[in-house]
Amino acid sequence: MIVFAVVLTTVWMMFPVFIQNWKANAGLEANETTQRRLFEAYDERLHFRAVSSNIRSGSSLHKAIMADVGTSAKQFQQSSDTSQVIRVDLQYELTAKAGPIMSVLRKETLFFDGGNWRITYASTLQNRLDPNFLIEDVFQNKSAASSHIRFRICQELASLKPSEKTTSLSKSCDERISGFDFGPMVFSPSSNPNLFNGLTVYLNDPDHNKEPIEVAIPSDKLKTFVRKDYQDLFE
Repeated sequence: MIVFAVVLTTVWMMFPVFIQNWKANAGLEANETTQRRLFEAYDERLHFRAVSSNIRSGSSLHKAIMADVGTSAKQFQQSSDTSQVIRVDLQYELTAKAGPIMSVLRKETLFFDGGNWRITYASTLQNRLDPNFLIEDVFQNKSAASSHIRFRICQELASLKPSEKTTSLSKSCDERISGFDFGPMVFSPSSNPNLFNGLTVYLNDPDHNKEPIEVAIPSDKLKTFVRKDYQDLFE
């Protein structure tokens, strides 16, 4: 389900409607297999740029992302609440795909007048067989899977600072994760085509001015929780 899709209007028809007095470029290719510039516009106050990685131009996923780009551009140009924002960078990355499922990570970086910035991550999925599909739907016991993912996150946090490992291990799981803002989960890519290698969980810095911590949970640590009808999608 593309949760950030609002409309699927063709980009060349959509942007001129509301981006007035902006100098803009849309759909300019950088490298089709890696990064593609979706849209870039600027005026005397704001610079807005959106790029994608590994997303095929013209696909339904690309159209949904362009709708999100259009909604975001309109919001930042017109909203007085974002008047201190001087630059917006949006990045959309197809992290992995297997069978009918594609997993997308969205990174929004805001640069403010004065030199500060804010990073926010979000994710979405597209399942061509089930438009209401959620990432937790792959698990046969969602509660048990959630507990295991939480355990793996706590293990990762305990190993981040070797000099404080003993102190970290002595803390409860709740104490270790209390200082983080839980970000999105995405499916992780595999070296084998058309397969997932588990999940990656993002832990946002509380102030959102640092890159998040990435916690990878490989298939061999997760597959026991996966439903039988999705087992073949994981290595």
